[in-house]
Amino acid sequence: MQNIGYIIDKRTNEKVKVLWRKGRKLDKYCHQLHFKLRTSGKEGTHFTGEEDFLNLKENHSKLDDLKLGKVITL
Repeated sequence: MQNIGYIIDKRTNEKVKVLWRKGRKLDKYCHQLHFKLRTSGKEGTHFTGEEDFLNLKENHSKLDDLKLGKVITL
């Protein structure tokens, strides 16, 4: 399953468009989530929970990796 959407980098107020994919199942209720940078297309869904997580100070490196074009896993 995959979906398109965006998150906002609250440090720069930049909208980052992403492709979201469900990864392997971790347990009965939880899957890994993979995010990949998109450069065009519709905005899609606003991923607020993931946005809040990535904007925490200790996760800024993951957000930077995403903005550089790397696939990140949450």
